[in-house]
Amino acid sequence: LDVVVTSSGLAPDEVKASLELEASMAYEDRLIVETADKRNELEAYVYNMRDKLDRDLKPYAEASEADDLKSALMSTEEWLYDEFEATMSQLQAKLDEVLTKGNSIERRRHEDQNRQAALDGLSKQIELCRAFTKNYDEKYAHITEEERDKLRASMKSTEDWMHDKMLEQGSLPKTKDPVLTCQGIQDKRNALFQVSNPIMTKKAPPPPKPAQASYRASSPLYSSL
Repeated sequence: LDVVVTSSGLAPDEVKASLELEASMAYEDRLIVETADKRNELEAYVYNMRDKLDRDLKPYAEASEADDLKSALMSTEEWLYDEFEATMSQLQAKLDEVLTKGNSIERRRHEDQNRQAALDGLSKQIELCRAFTKNYDEKYAHITEEERDKLRASMKSTEDWMHDKMLEQGSLPKTKDPVLTCQGIQDKRNALFQVSNPIMTKKAPPPPKPAQASYRASSPLYSSL
């Protein structure tokens, strides 16, 4: 008996080839979208940075530095109009090029606008430590003088560093990279906390247990003998 089987489906090899084709097309579609997004990102940076250099970032860039960045932005804009078929990697390279020049200027503004808040936080931490070293209430009687001296030394070292850096930073114009950064201030605050926290949160030892009377001495039977 001869049996002939017909099927409307695809053979296994055809199914595999179709899946690979679908994956390839999906990758190409995603690459097209990501490339277009990167082009838009680069174009937006060029326009925004050019505007910032004449406004918000103007006090933080020297004239020659601003001119150099503006020239790079103009060159990048012209390149964008000429290279419609630029690849993802080419667009990223161009973006990195102008970011390298612009980030240092934007960093100066960020530091200038956020430095005082960071200093206020560090000063508050120092004052908390100072108040603790002067507090001899009964509930802190378990804190030894050696621990208080350790905290005083760390506090003074941090405060001296802060004052020295503030003087050094005050002598610099806004167009120079800062020597007193928010991260540096936070690092000093963390270091002081590492010293102060174990001391300031040290728990008092439990009170000694009352001595228990001897069984023989407290026994009525023993007392009557």
